Amino acid sequence: MKKIIRFFSEPKCLAILNVVMLAVLSGFNFLIQGLGVPVPYAIALLAVCFCAIILYPIIDHPVGSAIISFVNGISLMLVLYCVCFMGVLFALLLCIITILPIIPVFFLIVLIYQLIHRYIVKPTSPMNRWLFVLGVALCLTVMPIA
Repeated sequence: MKKIIRFFSEPKCLAILNVVMLAVLSGFNFLIQGLGVPVPYAIALLAVCFCAIILYPIIDHPVGSAIISFVNGISLMLVLYCVCFMGVLFALLLCIITILPIIPVFFLIVLIYQLIHRYIVKPTSPMNRWLFVLGVALCLTVMPIA
């Protein structure tokens, strides 16, 4: 277990893990249509959020890190939405088919843990924490309007 944790503590390996998880999540949505077919603006938002999730372990530049912190605040809310939306569907599929549908929910929970750990528990700078919280707050204020 320690070898696995040490392996994924390297930034490039964590970025590769995130690419694999996001690819599997996208594949599951394509095959099962758990979240449906996204509209063009949702595809753009997903692309930006996926890029931020993939790049956050690698980017060390202060400006890039600040931008990614804000976008990952939005990403956290997007991932939480996916967990809530897919939870009921995949619980039903889990009972009907196999354990296979629980994989996307597990990957989403891993992404939630990564984002909270990186920006709330152990942020690289206080500014990154505040920008992350600002991204979350922006989503929370827009949700009732939407």
